[in-house]
Amino acid sequence: MLSFDIIRLTNLKVRPANQNRFSGWAIFVVTVMFCVPAMAQKPGEGPTRIVAANVIKTTRSSLQSFVGTLEASRRTTVGSAVEGRVMKVDFDAGDPVGPESETPSKTFNGQVLVEIRPDTLDIEIRAAELQRQLAQQSFDELKLSLPQNLELAKAAEGNAQSQLDYAKANYQRLRGLQNQSGAISTLEVEEARSQYRAAQQTLIGSQATVRRLSSTSELQLAQAKSRVDAAQQETLRLKDLRFQYSIRAPFAGVVTQKLTEVGQWVTRGAPIVEIVQLDPIEMIVNIPQEYSGSLQESILQSSRLNEPLLVNIDITGIGQSFTGELVRIIPQADLRSRSF
Repeated sequence: MLSFDIIRLTNLKVRPANQNRFSGWAIFVVTVMFCVPAMAQKPGEGPTRIVAANVIKTTRSSLQSFVGTLEASRRTTVGSAVEGRVMKVDFDAGDPVGPESETPSKTFNGQVLVEIRPDTLDIEIRAAELQRQLAQQSFDELKLSLPQNLELAKAAEGNAQSQLDYAKANYQRLRGLQNQSGAISTLEVEEARSQYRAAQQTLIGSQATVRRLSSTSELQLAQAKSRVDAAQQETLRLKDLRFQYSIRAPFAGVVTQKLTEVGQWVTRGAPIVEIVQLDPIEMIVNIPQEYSGSLQESILQSSRLNEPLLVNIDITGIGQSFTGELVRIIPQADLRSRSF
């Protein structure tokens, strides 16, 4: 049972019992305003200044009673995000449930209600974790070995340059001796020339190795890092999927229906439990259309005064009364009952 009694007086803290009494009181104030200066005046003094407050008259609505229905502020049916066999059910109809942590997450982080068997998924998670570790080790080794290989290649290039310089000098010396004295045979000169050309090719190969390592080191590191990231993301994906094998309460409330049992095979999207939130609670009241205008006006006055519009709620079943706040009037009317 809901009743409302709206009284609004501005700058006047008086609640008159009826309209006639209010008007009489206002006339009395006006009479005092004119009579007090003559009575308060003393010999030799001027008239006493009187400051009068404004009297504002407002409309008082009559007390009306309506029958309403208490409803939960939120109601949801929690379904399964994965398929599998139910391993554990930790609730029953009528049990209160609530969040375990105040820290929000991308999925429900409330009380665990149902556990679905995750053995196969746990094996995949361990395998993915091993792959991630191997990729990380390869990246770390490559990060250390690439600079070392580049240094070795540069050292080999320097050695090849030294051999080339020696072979060139030896070839030029032997060829000069052959031209001057003829004491050096042609075979010795050809051997020195062959060594000189071999040293040239060795230097070219060493320089190519240095260029290749210098240009591909960053690419090899980037590829190795990508393999590490991919393995990490796969591990996170499987762990996120593993989190969904624990079905949790989305908010604090009370279980109204238990829709599964241990051993049952559930499919993705299958309903598991129905939960309602009872704090806060809403009361839906159908108001006849002749009262909707005055209620709407009261809501507008409350909005202008920045004050809540309070109503009295009597719950006859338990014999208790409460005070509620009128939140809104839904503009859609019931055509059969002519109510809002």
